Amino acid sequence: MRLIAALFALFLISSASASIASSGLSAQGSGSVIRNVDITWETGADGQYLGGASGHVLLTGPGDFQYQTKDTIDATKNNRYNQTGYVQADRGVVFSDTVSMVSTQPNQEASVEYSGIMQSAEISTAKYVSDANLSMGQQAAWDGAGLYSGETGYSVDLVNEDDDTITTYRTASRDHFFISTNLSGGAIVRPEFNFIDFSDAFIFNTTSANETAVNNTTVEEA
Repeated sequence: MRLIAALFALFLISSASASIASSGLSAQGSGSVIRNVDITWETGADGQYLGGASGHVLLTGPGDFQYQTKDTIDATKNNRYNQTGYVQADRGVVFSDTVSMVSTQPNQEASVEYSGIMQSAEISTAKYVSDANLSMGQQAAWDGAGLYSGETGYSVDLVNEDDDTITTYRTASRDHFFISTNLSGGAIVRPEFNFIDFSDAFIFNTTSANETAVNNTTVEEA
């Protein structure tokens, strides 16, 4: 019987300390890759919550492949998480990559998912979360038939009380896209999503608004 999977190189590295955990996997060969990774993290203080999640699913058909990922969670630096990944396969790829964040001060959520199914593909991925800041980028290139999709979304519910004035800010967004090619086609796609923590980026300035209203008032002399 012919050996379907002949790995030329395979390295699995995993380490953890009291506040830092990292894992990596590197492989290349002739065969297939099946992997499903789910990571979650959370922190809380004084009734406030901050957490996130990351997912990675990969299935390649029998054939030549290269595969590499590295995940790191670092609680010593603002509950930081990052991942880098690379996969190249010439006999079919099915994948999904996700990352999300949720916090309660202010109430805000952000999430990203990129997924696809292709005949032959090369895919690079980078994810980064620090506190309530989130970003994810990917480059997917394939030949022949393929379907690539993405979904991003966020919501913010922010309330500020200052000198008997209550100011609120609410927003929500959801975006979907699909890209498909036929047997004679192919594509290169580079989606990117960034979310900035509203507690740092959005500042209520009611004093400035009141001064503007006063300055725009005209007083006529008798």
